[in-house]
Amino acid sequence: MRTPSNDKIVEAAVALAEAWQNWANELLTAEEKGIALQAYLPDSYDMQKELTAWAGKRVASGGSPIRIRIVKGANMEMEQLEAAIHNWPLAPYDNKLDVDANYKRMVDFGMVAERIKAVHLGPWNRKRVAIILTFGPRASSGACSRANAL
Repeated sequence: MRTPSNDKIVEAAVALAEAWQNWANELLTAEEKGIALQAYLPDSYDMQKELTAWAGKRVASGGSPIRIRIVKGANMEMEQLEAAIHNWPLAPYDNKLDVDANYKRMVDFGMVAERIKAVHLGPWNRKRVAIILTFGPRASSGACSRANAL
């Protein structure tokens, strides 16, 4: 569920990076900036697409790539509790299957060789098998050279 507060997070990240670019263009183009996106939030995939498009323009104009760390999210139970206590709609997915599917979708989107030139991906998963399955099929594509299993 896309919310105004999540839109503001993306807007703030882009505005901050653009402000830095305007203020110190030479410094910023040499530095890699980054953000962590939590796959348990449905809006994260849309945020990733927006940030990737922005980063592509940034790299095309001589700037450095950005880094996106993709994590599943560690606060699902607390989010569920807070929503129940305050009678709020639940912001994250309400089950692990949807979280895992969104995580895989985000990693698949980010591991495309053309995109990873502008966005260095850092998927995080505690299970080594998941990391192997993430990077294994892409080893020959060149995408793995700019991605890091954090």
